[in-house]
Amino acid sequence: MEIIEKVRNLSENIAKELDLEVYKVYFANEEMGKILHIELTKKGGVDLQSITAFTKIINPKLDEFTELDFKYSLDVSSPGAERFIEMNELPNLVDEFVEVKFGQESILGTIIDVNDTDVTIKHFIKGKPKKTKILIADLKSVQLRIKF
Repeated sequence: MEIIEKVRNLSENIAKELDLEVYKVYFANEEMGKILHIELTKKGGVDLQSITAFTKIINPKLDEFTELDFKYSLDVSSPGAERFIEMNELPNLVDEFVEVKFGQESILGTIIDVNDTDVTIKHFIKGKPKKTKILIADLKSVQLRIKF
């Protein structure tokens, strides 16, 4: 098993205990050296206390991995409030405010339904509510947005 898989498995077990989800685990070579990134999500957003609790639990467990016998830094964070999302994440994002791009169009609205083939977005046109159904195959991008 690759080290990333092992770290992901460990991360998922710890995240589950803390009511979190692991979004992404990866290494990056940056100016300061190798960095192990673990990105966490949670419905409603990840707070600093959750990241701190996760880090305190995982840090000593990572020290036990013989595969991590090189110098690296650990970065635990959220993937960002306005991150681009993968299409397989759509079913988990019902009631989330997003910007969807398809064809030459873009819609800001709330995901109200997702099935195997399409997503329904509730949005407003000139102040009037509208529901638009879009084929998932036609989506160019979906990005979480902060609603003001």
